[in-house]
Amino acid sequence: NLFRYGYYYYDAHFYNQNFINEVTVVNETNIKIALIKTAHSMSKPKMEADGLHTTIESTVDPYICGTNFKIDTTKCNAITITMKTDSSSVVNLFLVAGSYSNFSEDQRIDFNPIADGEFHTYTIALNSETLKDYTGTLSQIRLDFNGAVGDNIVGTI
Repeated sequence: NLFRYGYYYYDAHFYNQNFINEVTVVNETNIKIALIKTAHSMSKPKMEADGLHTTIESTVDPYICGTNFKIDTTKCNAITITMKTDSSSVVNLFLVAGSYSNFSEDQRIDFNPIADGEFHTYTIALNSETLKDYTGTLSQIRLDFNGAVGDNIVGTI
């Protein structure tokens, strides 16, 4: 099984949700897969019939990122990521918004995927409690992976 180890992306959506009681999707913005172009310590993201393909080539800060998003932060207070992994223990989500023009530790949210090889959905709040400055326009997104050389990421965003 070529994809036995690693990360498999399936889907990511930005939502406007109410986290107080029942979660209600008010406005959904799909991330355009074409904007995920850059990789570090990973193979160049390549679109195929079943989605985006990339492989970790080095454990020195492997990540993929996309730029040129124009998402109004007042209409989007969460991101939902559906992915599967066999081995990852931490994924770092970096966002560029507000007064930030580059990726920063202040604009990082970590989450712990379930490493059982099955798809799971993670909804992450985007607000002043999770990010230092989540205002204005969200312009970039980056996902860093804690995985081994050879781990594969496959899916759509």
